[in-house]
Amino acid sequence: MRQRLKIDRYQLILAIILLLAFVIRLRGFDLRFLFSSDTARDLLVARGAIKLNQLPWVGSFSSAGPFVFGPNWYWFLMLPIILLPNVFLSPWLFMLVISLGFVWLLALAGKILGGKRLGLIAALIAAVSPAVIGISSYLTQHGLVEICAAVALVGFLAYLKSGKMRFVFLTGLGAGAAVSLHYQGVYLLVYFPIMFFVKIRDIKSAFKFAVASGLGLVLLLWPMLLWDSSRNFRNLEQLIYYFRVGQYRFWVSDRWLLYVGSFWPTFLGKIAGGPFVAGMLFGLSSLVVISVSVIRRKVSLTFLYFLAAIGIQIIWLRYLRSERLDGYLIYFHAGLILLVGWVLNQILRINKILGLLASFSLIVSGLYFSKDTMNYNNNFQRLAIVRDQLEKKFPGEKLAVYGKGLATSNVSYSFSLALEASGDESDFGRPVGICLYSSENCGLANATESAKGEFQGQEFSVVDLSENWNLLTKQNGWYPFSVLAVYDDVQNWWRKGI
Repeated sequence: MRQRLKIDRYQLILAIILLLAFVIRLRGFDLRFLFSSDTARDLLVARGAIKLNQLPWVGSFSSAGPFVFGPNWYWFLMLPIILLPNVFLSPWLFMLVISLGFVWLLALAGKILGGKRLGLIAALIAAVSPAVIGISSYLTQHGLVEICAAVALVGFLAYLKSGKMRFVFLTGLGAGAAVSLHYQGVYLLVYFPIMFFVKIRDIKSAFKFAVASGLGLVLLLWPMLLWDSSRNFRNLEQLIYYFRVGQYRFWVSDRWLLYVGSFWPTFLGKIAGGPFVAGMLFGLSSLVVISVSVIRRKVSLTFLYFLAAIGIQIIWLRYLRSERLDGYLIYFHAGLILLVGWVLNQILRINKILGLLASFSLIVSGLYFSKDTMNYNNNFQRLAIVRDQLEKKFPGEKLAVYGKGLATSNVSYSFSLALEASGDESDFGRPVGICLYSSENCGLANATESAKGEFQGQEFSVVDLSENWNLLTKQNGWYPFSVLAVYDDVQNWWRKGI
């Protein structure tokens, strides 16, 4: 009976934490969801795929070099659009649900590593972490790496505990999914050598390990590998070139003092919930608690292997020449939150009052600083105002969006999606052009201005191009941004010999 009550209590507290996470993330969601050009482009591709009954086979280009990601992100975006075709915010709501799944997975990871109390602490930190809350409303492929990393972490810890091959497969599944979405996922590969050397003792086990990990990795990487095989693996070649040579084009400070003394306190503060000073204090206290626990042998072998994985990732990041932007470090969220939770759990064991005070401070700080992720941007509403102006000017007409130069893509992608959301967009509708600042920049004497607006700090003008059909070519600086045009541009460039 006692065991039954204990299980029920754990489930009840976890349910309350999940409810708290849901309430925090839902607050003002309809006004603060990320509406950016990359998000709009990806949604246009997903909508175009549904309209054409086609499956995307290639992802977007990386900003780091001439290589692309896998198409899995587009497949994910298609799912909520198909299931809830009349709910424009359905993809963002799916991200919110996935963020709740991340909180639950952290509870599971903590439970595996150190018991139910650690699981609840890790879940609570994930629920109020400013970094995690921000990702919940950001519809970007970077954001989906977060839950993939959590899946890989759960598989890693579960395998170290049980030695069962299905958890090797689970680790591979999470890591492979993360890599297909964004190449920051390669940092998760450090789990495999640790798992191999810790548990594998004979050739038969090594073979099973290779099969399980390989199947897990390839299951969600195969679309990208299949597409790349048709191009003689040029994408893989470019990716290898980047890691060997290309990364050194970026200047990144190689001073350990800046890396340890500036970057990590700032990043840890964003994860745990606090400013630079809080990150510095918690980082130093964590080092003390971990060191003392290790010296006194108050840690499990599973924790030591987990700590080794985090340490390798930290050192790897130090020597990789890439920008250390928050969006490129999402794979760290699961591991760092679990580590923070472990430290708090150790402090609670040493001194309950001190542990409760530290936990309470961290939670309050997380809730306070998470308000910075609640920046209620009205980007979509601003575009909706412009869209309504055009509906009054051209009642009942469908519109096709063109942009004057690629510099307008930030506005053009987003405005085209705003029209698509209301059913006012068509590749064969009345052509309207996006020009930055004023209609004079369109370079057409007979292009009449139909509306004006502002998006992410850029002023733009919308002009009627119905008298200029013959001039709407890329040679004349006009680029189409309608649904089918964007799909063709993003998905079929390689078929055109580019």
